[in-house]
Amino acid sequence: MTTPLPGARPGPGPEEVPYAISTHIDAERIMAGVRRGEVVLPSESPKWSEVLRHRFAGVDLVDYDHDEPTGFEYVWWRPTPACVIDTGAIRVGTSLRRALRRNGWTSTVDGAFERVLDECSQDRRPSWITPRYRAVLGELFDDGWAHSIEVWDGDDLVGGGFGFGWGQVLTLESLFSRADDGSRAAVADVSARAESAGVRLINLQWPTAHCQRVGGHEVPRDHLLEALSAAEGRLALPTGRADVARLLDRSSYGGAPADSPDDASRR
Repeated sequence: MTTPLPGARPGPGPEEVPYAISTHIDAERIMAGVRRGEVVLPSESPKWSEVLRHRFAGVDLVDYDHDEPTGFEYVWWRPTPACVIDTGAIRVGTSLRRALRRNGWTSTVDGAFERVLDECSQDRRPSWITPRYRAVLGELFDDGWAHSIEVWDGDDLVGGGFGFGWGQVLTLESLFSRADDGSRAAVADVSARAESAGVRLINLQWPTAHCQRVGGHEVPRDHLLEALSAAEGRLALPTGRADVARLLDRSSYGGAPADSPDDASRR
């Protein structure tokens, strides 16, 4: 897999095939996918949909639109294995510890959702946050299902991401960095907040080098589904502004292997 651009989504490997397709999307369908441990990748244009249709011709895919004519506007994947972080076991390596000590960053949750979406979609072609998908994300945010994490250097947004909460699992859809270690700081911060709210796992979906550097590990799909079914309902994450340097005091954190600065984000 190539190194993602800032705001890009790593996705499935070349040998993976999707589970389902659909032409339509709405808030209920997205949250149903979250509960099933699925990832939806919207398509930017009819041309790109045709590329996907050709690529997966002959693959027996589930049709989420049932009797309606179905295209490849939305492609649904089931990462197997999944990459997750136990909320009490996030890793803060040398580079991130240095950044936390020196940069004076602060963090918020749900403080700039639209700006985070802008950052996560920047520099990505074909664009995956399509107008329709973005509208549905806004609905989910207003209803308390979607959340954003922001890392600030003064008034500058230097890292963050967004995702969905369900029961004891926070699924992170996208992360971005505009400064070294910005996205890793976001993961560490939201993990600490999630742990305090009783969240069991952070689901980072596909295994990546970024996932491993922040303490993620691969688990069978059944393990993720068990966690997703253990509890229901919205997450009540702490949202107030906090100093990111507070994470240095958490004794459960250890050094991450192969530590290197963030130079790009995942998804």
